[in-house]
Amino acid sequence: MTEEVQDVLLFNTQIAVALRGVRTALAWTQQDLATRAKVSKPTIARIESLDISPRGDTIHALLSAFRQEGVEIDMLADEVIVRFTKPALLHAQGNLST
Repeated sequence: MTEEVQDVLLFNTQIAVALRGVRTALAWTQQDLATRAKVSKPTIARIESLDISPRGDTIHALLSAFRQEGVEIDMLADEVIVRFTKPALLHAQGNLST
């Protein structure tokens, strides 16, 4: 496997982990995220299962949906940084305690 292919797989994994993790923390279904980002539910499912490499506009739409909820996601070369605003944390806290 070439380094370029490994980099693409790593990036796709970063996206999948970030999407699923934040979506779960917010208690959103795949359909909830799809509706908010204006993409199809099968697209969310295929991204999260690493079946597809998402397009740039799709990534932008997904990250924008989270940003509107108060969650910022930065995908760097070797790490993913997720920041929740206080309201987003309180939302997640409510989901954890139920």
